[in-house]
Amino acid sequence: MARTSRTTLRNVKENSQRKYRSKFKTNAKLKLAILFAMSLIAGVSATVACGPDDSTTSEQKTVRGQLTDVQAESFLDLNSITVAADDGRSYTLQGRGRQHTGFLPSHLREHMVAGEPVTVTFHEEDGALVLDSIED
Repeated sequence: MARTSRTTLRNVKENSQRKYRSKFKTNAKLKLAILFAMSLIAGVSATVACGPDDSTTSEQKTVRGQLTDVQAESFLDLNSITVAADDGRSYTLQGRGRQHTGFLPSHLREHMVAGEPVTVTFHEEDGALVLDSIED
């Protein structure tokens, strides 16, 4: 009888351990599946949030020419510039109050007065040309 009870206890213990391991494996697989799904959702969300809005923006364009007008919102912030391009066209680009590193409105006015050309990169947004960057 002692032998039977030992075997029974051992069987009960082994069955309990198997159930626990089975639940643990199931929980681990479930956690991995949830983690994968959350990562996938986060990646898709980031891609959608950071991507361009095709309804309001277009591709970037670059033009080289002389500045003919510089309008500033403040000492640091640019409102707009007008560039007379080498091809004869004139472009009025909105600065939208942003700062462009190394190109304060006063520096741009120096370029305008001296007649030194600049290269500007811009895009069209909501019917306006928006300045992205300026280079000497």
